[in-house]
Amino acid sequence: VLSGKPLVSGSAIGTEGQLTVYDPKSGRGCYRCLYPSPKNKKSSHMGNCKSCSDHGVLGTVPGLIGILQATEVLKIITKIGSPLYDKLIMYDSLQSTFMTIKKPPRNSKCEACGPNSTIKSMVDSLKSSMQTRGPSSTTPISIDERIKEQDHISCKEYNEMRMNGKDHVLLDVRVPRQYEM
Repeated sequence: VLSGKPLVSGSAIGTEGQLTVYDPKSGRGCYRCLYPSPKNKKSSHMGNCKSCSDHGVLGTVPGLIGILQATEVLKIITKIGSPLYDKLIMYDSLQSTFMTIKKPPRNSKCEACGPNSTIKSMVDSLKSSMQTRGPSSTTPISIDERIKEQDHISCKEYNEMRMNGKDHVLLDVRVPRQYEM
């Protein structure tokens, strides 16, 4: 955002990766529009999201994401094709699948690209990110007391149930903004 130049962003963790392009001139949101609140590195994550140092990375995933990043750079430089300004691609190496999500428009309250932005320099950006540690710092999910304890299951238990073909209902609890993506 500060340089006014496109950023071809790629990431990988475990067996998954993602890719997008942020460009202040595209009218779409920046990284902070998608992820507005950096998470405190002292927060507990109770096994939710993890960092690469906690979780590792399947070596081929960053390689594939890197190749896709290089392709996006070539599309931007040569002005051919459609760079991922308005899309986020997620890759699942275990299923060999890609999922494309439409990115939301620019957030008018964004600290980096909004009209009243507070991040005006690299120093401001550094100060803003000093206490963060990425996805491993997500706050624990609070469990509604109205749901009986025996109805709670872990991701591992759900995966076993799914792999064994057991009949079940999966309730989508994403917030509307996530669902609309």
